[in-house]
Amino acid sequence: MSAVQRILDIYNQKVTAKLGIGYKNFDTGEELYLNGDQPFPAASTFKVPLLIALFDYAARGGLSLDEKYVLKEEDIAIGSGVLSALTPGVCLSLRDY
Repeated sequence: MSAVQRILDIYNQKVTAKLGIGYKNFDTGEELYLNGDQPFPAASTFKVPLLIALFDYAARGGLSLDEKYVLKEEDIAIGSGVLSALTPGVCLSLRDY
């Protein structure tokens, strides 16, 4: 059993919720999955690649993070975090959103 597998097992025993983790060591090719065949809501995990693309696009001059955008009612979805507490019509920079 690898060190990573032992760590996954320890954390899995500590949580009361269903834990899902995927791990791949790109040097060795080792892959480990805990409940890898189970569906999980994406929650905020989509934000990482989205923000990478956004900041890359801004860095290449595709848009300005300081440009103002008006928050519309249809922009607010269930699980929108702090956005759901904002009033539609508020105007913030993309950086602030």
